[in-house]
Order: sequence, then C-alpha cells, then structure tokens
Amino acid sequence: MNTLISSRYTGLVQKAVAVASIVFMTIAPLPFPLFVAQAADTLFSDGFESGDFSAWNSFQTPQWAVSTGGANSGSYRAEIQGDTGSSDDIISKAVSTVGYGSVTLRYWYKVAAGLESNDYVKVEWYDGSSWHQVANYSNVNTTNNYTEAVHILPSTASHNSNFQFRFRAKFNSNGDVVRVDDVEVVAEPLEIVANPSLPNSCGLDIALVLDSSGSISTSELAQMKGAMKSFGDAFLPGTPTQFSVVDFDNTATVLRAFTGDASLINAAVDTPTSGGATNWEDALVKAWSTFDPRANPNLIIFASDGNPTVNNGPGGGSTGGTTDGNDLLNAIAEANSIKGAETRIIALGIGNDLDVENLKAISGPNVDTGASSDVITTNFSTLASDLAELASELCGGTITVRKVNDVDGNSETTDDRTPEEGWMIDIDGSPTNPDPVATDADGYTPAVEVDAGTYSIAETLKDGYDFVSASCEKSGGGPVGSESGNGVSGVEVGNSDIISCIFINHKNLPPVITLLGDNPVELVVNVDSYSEAGATADDAEDGNDFPVTDIDSSAVNKSVVGSYSVFYNFTDSDGLAAGEVTRTVNVVAGANQCNDTLDNDDDGFTDYPEDPGCESIVDPSENEPPVIALTGANPQVVTLGSAYTELGATADDAEDGQDITVTDIDSSAVDTSVVGSYLVFYNFTDSDGAAAAEVIREVKVKTACSDGIDNDDDGNIDDEDAGCEGTQDNDENAKPEIELVGLSLVSIVAGDPYNEQGAVAHDEEDGDNPAVIGGDAVNRSIPGTYVVAYNYTDSDGVSANEVTRTVVVTAKPQCSDGEDNDEDGKTDSEDPACHTDGDAGNSGSYDPELNDEGDDPAPSPQCSDGVDNDGDGKIDYPADSGCSAASDNDESNPLFDCNDGGDNDNDGLIDMADPDCSDPSDDSESGSSGSGGGGGDSSSGSGGGGGGGGNGPIFNLTFPSSGGGGGGGGGSPGLVLGAAAEDNLPEGCSAYLWEYIHIGRKNNPEQVKKLQMFLNTEMGANLPITGFYGSLSYSWVEKFQVKYWEEVLKPWVPHGLPTEKTPTGYVYKTTRRWINMLNCPSLNLPIPPLP
Repeated sequence: MNTLISSRYTGLVQKAVAVASIVFMTIAPLPFPLFVAQAADTLFSDGFESGDFSAWNSFQTPQWAVSTGGANSGSYRAEIQGDTGSSDDIISKAVSTVGYGSVTLRYWYKVAAGLESNDYVKVEWYDGSSWHQVANYSNVNTTNNYTEAVHILPSTASHNSNFQFRFRAKFNSNGDVVRVDDVEVVAEPLEIVANPSLPNSCGLDIALVLDSSGSISTSELAQMKGAMKSFGDAFLPGTPTQFSVVDFDNTATVLRAFTGDASLINAAVDTPTSGGATNWEDALVKAWSTFDPRANPNLIIFASDGNPTVNNGPGGGSTGGTTDGNDLLNAIAEANSIKGAETRIIALGIGNDLDVENLKAISGPNVDTGASSDVITTNFSTLASDLAELASELCGGTITVRKVNDVDGNSETTDDRTPEEGWMIDIDGSPTNPDPVATDADGYTPAVEVDAGTYSIAETLKDGYDFVSASCEKSGGGPVGSESGNGVSGVEVGNSDIISCIFINHKNLPPVITLLGDNPVELVVNVDSYSEAGATADDAEDGNDFPVTDIDSSAVNKSVVGSYSVFYNFTDSDGLAAGEVTRTVNVVAGANQCNDTLDNDDDGFTDYPEDPGCESIVDPSENEPPVIALTGANPQVVTLGSAYTELGATADDAEDGQDITVTDIDSSAVDTSVVGSYLVFYNFTDSDGAAAAEVIREVKVKTACSDGIDNDDDGNIDDEDAGCEGTQDNDENAKPEIELVGLSLVSIVAGDPYNEQGAVAHDEEDGDNPAVIGGDAVNRSIPGTYVVAYNYTDSDGVSANEVTRTVVVTAKPQCSDGEDNDEDGKTDSEDPACHTDGDAGNSGSYDPELNDEGDDPAPSPQCSDGVDNDGDGKIDYPADSGCSAASDNDESNPLFDCNDGGDNDNDGLIDMADPDCSDPSDDSESGSSGSGGGGGDSSSGSGGGGGGGGNGPIFNLTFPSSGGGGGGGGGSPGLVLGAAAEDNLPEGCSAYLWEYIHIGRKNNPEQVKKLQMFLNTEMGANLPITGFYGSLSYSWVEKFQVKYWEEVLKPWVPHGLPTEKTPTGYVYKTTRRWINMLNCPSLNLPIPPLP
C-alpha cells in the first residue's frame, strides 16, 4: 500500500509543478504516506455569479464587495477596495475535509491598483485550533491580468471537520484595489479499507487496546479497566476466546500476549497509569504484533477518549497538544493494513470530547448500529454495560462445550485436567436441533447458535473413559440445567445468553515405565558385565514408583560385539499394560588390541587368549614383541688400543619376519684405550611399535699379551709369545730391525753416478723384507750432503728404528769445472793458478785437481807496473811520491790522521794545525801517541818491529799482499783477531769473519768461503764455495747490505754515503760487524768508529 500511496503522492506533486509553471503556487510539505484516491473532488467552488457572498460562512465588510465587470470568468468577481480602517476586512469559508486528503486551495487574483508596503491581502487556513498563512500580497505593483494561485495544504488540513480558509485584507487608501475570482477547494478522497465482518462467534482472538493518555483521569481509567475485565470474563473460561492487552499514550506497550487465562488478562488490564500524549498509530502497530496470525477470527477493541496527537513518523513525538494531520493519517494507514489482513477493528469512543469521524477513519462508517457497529460511542459510566452488550452481540444465543479429562478422576482437583480432542457433543432441544459437533485440540466445541428455548447436551462416551460430571452456566447468570446421564438437560437459553458447559471424564491411563540408569548402556566386550539398573512404573490410578519386574535381558551377550535390547513391561491393577520400554545395550570392542575383536597384527589370531601376543585382556597390543639375538661372541674381547668392531645383532619378529638387522646399538661406553669391561646395548622396535627386550653384550678390553689371541699370527699366544714381556705388555709383535747394505757414509764427486744399495728389514713375524727408502733425494749434480733414510713397518704396524746413510757430493776442483771462478777471464788450464809452475803456457804443469783459480802469481806492484794507478800524472817508483819502493803496491799518497783533512780527535784542529801532529805521516792527532815500529820489508812480508805507545786500532787488519804492518804499541790495545781468535768467542760461535773483504783485492780464501756459506744460509744465495770473492759474491753482499740497511749502510750516510740504501759490496766495518752479530748474537759488538 505504501508504494501505491507514494506513487500517488508523486503524481500530485508532478501535477502541481506543471500548474506552477504558469501560475503562482505554494506547496506545503506533504506527509508520508498519503491515503488518497486517483480522482479529486471539489469540496467548494464560487465564481461569485450569485452576485453576493451567500456561499461564504462569514464576511466582514464594508470594503469587500461582489461586482460585475473585469471578472476572470463569467460576469462577477469579488473585490476589496478602499481604506479598511483600523480592522481587517475578512471573507471566510468553512469546508469539512473529513474523508479527504491532498487538500488544495485555488483562486485567481488581480491587483487592480498597486499596494503599498503597509497594505496587504493575506490568504490563510484553519486546522481547528489555529490559522496558517499561505500567501501575503503586499507592496505589489498593478497587474493587467489575473494570476492563478494554487496552494497544496499540509496534511493537517486533511480529514478535518474544522477546516476553514479566508481572505483577510487591510488597505490604507481608497485607491487600493484587489480582485478575487473562481475560488475552489479540491481534495482527493481518502482510501479507507472496509472493516471486515465477523461471524457471531465465541472463539475469537481479541486484542484489547486501552488509551491511558493524560486526558483520561485516574477514575475514568479505573472504569475502563473494570469494563475491559468484565468483557473478558464474559468469554472466559467457557469459550475458546483468547485476549491480548495493549496500553498506549506517547507510545504503546504490549502488556500481555494472547492467552485464555482470565487472571493473566485481568492483571495486564490493571497495569496502565494515566499520562502522556495519544499515539493511535503505535497502539495499532503493537496490537497487530500480538496476532500470530492465529486461526481464530481476529478482532481489535480500540478504546480512546480523544484524537491522536503524536505519531511514529520523524518528529511525530515532538508535539502532542493538538492533532496533526500525520497523527491521524499514519493511524489510518496502519488501520488499513490491519483491516486488509481480515482483522476487524471496533472503536470505542469514550467520553464527550470525541471526533467520531476520526474513529470512523480507522474502523468503519457504522456508528452505534448494534452488532454491525464499527464505532461505539459511550461514556465511562456506561462502558461496562456497552461492552457487555457487545459481548452478547458477538456471542449471544450460543452454547459452547469444553471437554476435559481428569487424570485422577477426582472432580475436586482441577490442576490435572487436560483437554480432549475429537469428542462428539450433541445439543438437542426446541426449537433448534443442531447437528453434533466435535471438540478441537483445546477441548472446545464451536459456539453453537440456538434459538431461545430449552436444550439438553450429551456426549458420546469413548471406550476406556468414565463419565465424571457435566455442568453448564450462563455468562453473568450462574448455573443452568442439571446433570442427566452423560450430560446436562433442562438448559434454558435466551437470545442474548452465552452458555458454556464443561464435561469431565476420566480415562484409565496406562502406566508409564521409566528406566533407571543409562540408556543406552555400553559394555566393553569380554570386560564389562551387564548389570540390570531396573525401571519404575507410574500409574494415574495405582500410584507411582512401582518397581518393574517384567524384564527380559536374555539377548545380551557380553562376549560378542553387537547391539542388544532389554525389554521392560508392566500392567496396572486394571489390567492395562504400559507401553513396552526398551533399553539398548551396546557391546563394543575394547580400546585394547587384545579385546577389540580385531586381528590387529594380521597373524590370523584375534584377542586374548587366542593371539600369542596378548598376555591378558587388558594387553594394549596383539603384536608379539621381537626377540634380539647377538651375532658373535658375548663377551667380546678387544685388544687394548685396537679399534672396536661391532659384531651386530639380528631380530626375529612374528609379524615382520626373521633376521632383521638391529641398528639401535649403543656402544658409546666402550673405550679401547683403557683396560676394562664395557657394556653395549641392543634395542629393536617392530613396525607396530613393539619393543624387544634389551640385550647387552659385554666387551672386555685386554692387553695383547693377556687377551687369549695370537695377535701377531706367529702361532704363539700371550705368555707363550716371545714378544710378550708380561701380561701388561700390549704387543706380541717383536720390533723389526733394519740393516744397511753397503756403507753408511758415501762420498762422490759431482757428476759421478750414485748407486743406491738399499737396506734389509729383519722381522720375527714377517721375515726379511726391503726397507722403505726416503729422506733426501741425492742430486749427484749439486755438491752437498744428503741423508738417505730407511724405514720399515711390519704387518702389525710396528715400526723399526730409522737408519740413515750420508751421501756427500763434492764439487769438481776449480781447475777442471769449466768455470772462470776468479773472474780473470781464464778458465781451468788457461788460468796460471791451475799450473804448478804458474805458467799457463806450460801444459805439462797443468793440474786439474787444483782447486783455486784465484791463486794467480802476484801481479807487479803498482810502483813498478808502468801504470799511473792513482791518476796523479806520475808513474812508479821513484817518480810517484806515493811509492816508497818499487815493491810498493800503492801509488797513492798514504793517508794518516795528520794528512787526511779530518779532525780525528775532535779537538777542533785538523792535520798539521793540530799540535799533536809531528809530520803529515803522523797517524795520530791525539796526544801521548806512541811511535810505531819500523815497517817490514814488503818483499819479504816480514812484520815490523815494536812500536811506541798510543791507541791501537780496534781491528788489526791483515791483507796478505799489502806488506808488513806496524807492531803493537802501548795504550789501549785493539782486539787482534786472527785464525785462533775463535778460541775467545762465546760458546757456539764458529762462523766468524775477522778480515775485510773487497773485490779486486787478494782476499783470504777461507774468509771468503765463510762469507759465501753465510750468504747461502742467510740469503739463500746458493753460491759455490770457492773462496774467490768475485762479482757473484759481490752482488749478494750488496743485497745483504740493502736488506740490513739500517744496521749496515745508514751509519755511513754522515760520512759521504749518498743514501742509506746505497750498497758498496765492500765487507767493511759495519758489514763485518752485522755478519758476526747475526752469526752469534751473544757477541753484542758495538758499532766501530767511522769512517
């Protein structure tokens, strides 16, 4: 319905908008929903063609008039002109809009002469309590034509018996003129759903709706409550009528849902208190909510003393003093829905301030028409009688029978009665003889209508039932008729009488069996026993809790899984049997495999005692546990120090098979390095999780000479074995011995072949076997000492002591090695040093075994070689002053402290300026110098004589070809190092240089060899040990000096060395010192004085 109404509302608005496009129009807000029909009716229309205001209810002149000429249509129009004075001039019209909605006010107007701001014509309408303006024409210019005005009025103008409208004007000048013509009020009829009729019936579902708003006083409310309760009592308990109760003021409340209990209904009716506004809409909503809908005819008794003042719409609860259009229209909409669902509404208008039209709008048009009334008007004082009359109209002239079974057969007790369905009741009498009727599920017959007369009511008794009593009574009039046979006779019925009868029977009810204990019962097969819990029987006649003895449990077999039934039966004292009751006994498989009736291990046997894997019925597994068998000896003997060898084990399992390898072995405790007894644990679990009994092997760790084993396979065991020195001896095996074949020291010349003769190992157990050759690989091409090692390990892992052979590879002599060893450009036989007579031209004197190409005949001394050796332009002795004799080998002038250009004693005086210098040959600038001895003859090489005192040099250098040196003097003597000087060195210091070495000089070969050996060791030079200081040795000395530049070269920088890493190749003071220090750090030599 709301959709239809909404579409109608839309249509009206569209129509109005279409009009508004060409005329002036006002539209007031419209409610939702509207209840209007399609076609509009004209409620009022006046074109003033009567020539006066006769169609209007009232008018206040003198300025309003009806005149001819200048009309919108026809000949006449209304006009107001001139000064109205101090009061307004008004014409008004009352139009009832009851039954109508969408009220529209239309008219045509024309301003014939302009209006000032204090002039006006106002158009207004009246809702019954106040006026509302819809138009105000003021300060308007003159118009030449009429304009149509259309005002769609608010919903409060709808269905309003007090509706009025008016034109109210006030002019201040005789020249003010406004004309009005063709005035209409049109509206669309409200759609009021017809109120459905009800048959005369005493089996209604009735909703009682009580108005408890503030307009009803406490005393009036009490009267209403009493009348409502009496109304209910007219139907209950004799008829199947049920009631719900709803109370409303601002909102509605359901006080009681449908019930046939009069006490509950009356308590609900007594609940409301007075106060609040009046909400018809919510009252109807809540009343309708109490219907299921139900099967019985439905009726709402709607009692109210006034008009609705609030509604459920938006803002509907904000007012309440007066009726708004929506308050009524919303209620009409809800009433239409209810009536459309075939529920009748009877409105009770209580009191004097009634709007019958509004009550008719929610119910129907019939007012106080008896049984057909839609609206019943009454006062509070007569409400009770009016309701009684309504009850009589609804249910008068009827007989209703209620059939019940009294369980204990005692009519004095009523709490054990139950309704009986399907009983045939025959009402017989005069003048009406209706057909028999049957009772329904609630035990009621339909209300049987009869004419006034005398009647008898009888039942058809059913088998198994005893007749207890029957009685009838008139509503509000007490008992009627008397019990006769299986019924009541002599029942006097008037046309308005409501007769209700009750027939009571007693049925011999069968006893009822109640099982004690569980049902079903569950037993574990072969474990649990069935124990009868019993049952009791209750009988309405004989009493309760009789023990049941007729029990059949013979079918229960606790040894076989299955579902079994135990049967219980009982018969009461009247021979009436109870319904058989059955208890189910479920015999189920147990939780343990040995009582679950299954062959869990697939061995063809089931449960205990059939399956050998089951030790008892509570054994959780049918699986027969596996058995472990050790492989090998137990105890197992292991020789001390040898590896432990696991002998293993196997498992046999009835389900999984035989000889399964056991892998769960714990031998972690075995320690073969310590003599003792140890345990190894063996475990096994089959595929079903069954574990074998743990098996233990003892492992005894013993020495080889006490383990009872022939460990060396020589046929002898322990103390019988010659290799055993006692029981604590852990080796029976005798140690092998190695014997060299040939000499232990072999010497060959480089290039000659080396013949390895090997060695033989002698072993008591293994016999003689070749020894394994190792150690140094002899390189016959490179001189050196090689150690060849011989080893042997016997079959038991015992090793012989290592034996070695020393092989010395010596170098070829320098005079036959094909090398220029002294770098004089001459090799072997070409070198004079390789000839015994020093003559390279004498082939007969060439000796290839000589080993020093550097031992050439001494060259001519510089002072007799015909060469200017010092570049001073002077050659040889005596021309060169640097030559002291022809045998002198140094043309350069000798440098002494007193001619070297240096301050040697740090006294600030140099050379001859120093008073301590006697002449340029004086070799000491310091005082107290002793005089040197005489020089020896250079040709003879003899030493000089004794010298004088003075500071001797730190090192007394000897160069073989330099002639004799001066003798030692007094003072602090220097350390003189010679061939025997090593005797004074710290212990362990043997490789020591005591001479300087310079390329091109006649160096000491033994000192050079020591230098070469040192460079091979320290620098990895791999120099041949020749004793000749040539370019190869020279270059390695330079490398040594750069490597140790800080100790060797840096001290010379202040004395003219270009950089601290510029090598000289000269084994001089700092170089010799550092070689000696590296060779023997304990020397701790100081840096010598420089230069």
